[in-house]
Amino acid sequence: MKFPRAALLGLLASASLSDAAFRRSAFGFFSRPSSSSSSMVSLRGIVAPEPRERGAAPSRDRAGAFDDDINPRHRATEEEREEDEGEEEQERRHRKYRLLTNEEISTRLKTLAERYPSLCTLTSAQEAFGLPAASFTAGGTTDTVESCPYDHPRHDNHDNIFANHTPAAAPTATAAAGGGGGCKNWILTIEDSVAHPPGSTSWGELPEVFLSGALHGNERVGPTAVLEAAELILEAASCEALPRARGRNGGGEGDGKNAGGNAGDFGDGNANADASYARSSNPVFSPSDDEELRLARLCRSDQTRRGISPSYRQWLARLATTRRIVIVPAANALGYEFNRREENGIDPNRDFPYDQTDPSKCMRTIAGRTINELFRNHMFQLSLTFHGGMEVVAYEWGNPSHLSYTSPDDEAQSQIATGFSRYGGGWSPSSPSYRTGPMNDLVYYVRGGFEDWAYAASWDTERVIQCDPSTYGGDDPQKT
Repeated sequence: MKFPRAALLGLLASASLSDAAFRRSAFGFFSRPSSSSSSMVSLRGIVAPEPRERGAAPSRDRAGAFDDDINPRHRATEEEREEDEGEEEQERRHRKYRLLTNEEISTRLKTLAERYPSLCTLTSAQEAFGLPAASFTAGGTTDTVESCPYDHPRHDNHDNIFANHTPAAAPTATAAAGGGGGCKNWILTIEDSVAHPPGSTSWGELPEVFLSGALHGNERVGPTAVLEAAELILEAASCEALPRARGRNGGGEGDGKNAGGNAGDFGDGNANADASYARSSNPVFSPSDDEELRLARLCRSDQTRRGISPSYRQWLARLATTRRIVIVPAANALGYEFNRREENGIDPNRDFPYDQTDPSKCMRTIAGRTINELFRNHMFQLSLTFHGGMEVVAYEWGNPSHLSYTSPDDEAQSQIATGFSRYGGGWSPSSPSYRTGPMNDLVYYVRGGFEDWAYAASWDTERVIQCDPSTYGGDDPQKT
């Protein structure tokens, strides 16, 4: 079974700072599920790097903004690392992963946020928007089954994780309906907060990409795919940011016009690597600088052994520092927890107010409301959601009102989807590249689907309705 992480990285590369304002493009990635949720999947290949832009590497804050952005593995001594070789190293080199449970995803997300505080932030739809956390309702009754208890530890303190996030002033009326339990809808945002301080001009101009791992809880590939892609990008960006100090010549930063420099050449077999880092005529390194030089060598060596070349590492790092990537591994967190397609019997991919006729039949799920709130707060140029059951990369249109039409951006979407397919498929004769085309042609049409809503709801307003659901205490119609 192919694991679509490489294709995902290809899509991320499609959004750049040079993008002009254009209609949002939404893609559906459909991948055939494995026979067992515990089966192993192989992460194979990384897409070719984009041309390196001067100053595009992750920023290095001389005051130590990246103090925590280091993989603990790279703090180990050479002797300790040698002791860790063997089966663990072989596993790391082959990069084989099993599909993760919802609890494992929750834990891994928190670890990433704690490890890379300058490169990512973690919040949830509950903290950010005051939405309730969905709990499983048994047999159509009002009785709820304990859901995702690991999301509500008794003494949980995420102040370090949410340091850069301003929560809702108070839970909304609907939040009270969710009680103190239920499955949280986690939101991981990757952005370089040193290069683009929150509130700065460059921060406001970052292109934005949205990744959704699972609208249907029984379609299992997506959450693991987006999480592993996030970790790969963050590891590469953190490594590329080392060493933060380039060797000081009295004044410190005068030789650091380009924070990125030629970091990719350092520690990768270049005999003149030290010279490339010491850009001043008489560099002086402090003991802490020496430690960072050691860590830089170690993380680069480790990534090279895992098949991540210097150019790939630089390209991955560039993804982190030149765009904002918003990731929701499991919008339908409740469905993913219980391996069910719907959220309490409601299909989240029929829950959006596009090409709908009944206001009471949309925004009924927390999955749908989570994504709606994100789109109200961001201008995503590209978005992708994962599905299961077939292997295609599909795009607009996918609704009955456009059966005989192509979208206004059909040519652009076709080209992006084709490149996406080439990045992510065709690794062997038995696994050809993913087919591409409109959802109406390759899959089937639906009313209230996420993809068409994400693409067209902001400009094709005649097909948009205001939702007035009754679930979770209702929702404000003005939000749609």
